[in-house]
Amino acid sequence: MSSAKTTSTNQLLLDRSNALTIHLAEFEKLREEISRRSTAQWQLFTFNLTLVGTVGGFVLADSARTSLLALLTIVSPALGLLFLDHGGHIRLIGKYIDEELRPPLQRIAEDDAVFAYEGKAQGYQQKVGRWLDFLFPVFLCFAGPAIGSLLLIWDRDLLPHGDDIIRTVACLTIGAYAYRFLVTLPIGKAPLMMLKNKN
Repeated sequence: MSSAKTTSTNQLLLDRSNALTIHLAEFEKLREEISRRSTAQWQLFTFNLTLVGTVGGFVLADSARTSLLALLTIVSPALGLLFLDHGGHIRLIGKYIDEELRPPLQRIAEDDAVFAYEGKAQGYQQKVGRWLDFLFPVFLCFAGPAIGSLLLIWDRDLLPHGDDIIRTVACLTIGAYAYRFLVTLPIGKAPLMMLKNKN
């Protein structure tokens, strides 16, 4: 009887050890994915600032090159969409870690403090203050140059027959970025939900 109990205990410990190994391996892969996407985000951010500085330098040096601003009206918000896409995936991975990986790991470790940071990070992301001190500057970084450039070139003749096409594509790209920023991001919904509740 004692031997059977010992075997059962050993099997339970082995099962816990295997489950712990699997969960930790999955966690490690997810953290690597977060790191990769975070790096890609800041590469996009840096590339956009470089592009804005380069185009702005050419235009300031020669006003005849104002048509180059058309590039910013489309490329900057497109880069912003990619930036937000990475951010959305990072948030989903964090949510998965918090909701799917954290509970079983806490049960195995018999400690509620295991991976508690993920839950706190998810709560912090929902604060309106986070929207103001981080995401709003990010919005301006990608949308600001695009909107400013569009206003500067709106009445100018850029191409013989393509001005309307450029303006239309620019408006659609900027609009898509603004929509993605304000609606599809959970943190971006906060200001909209506040307005909805007031009505």
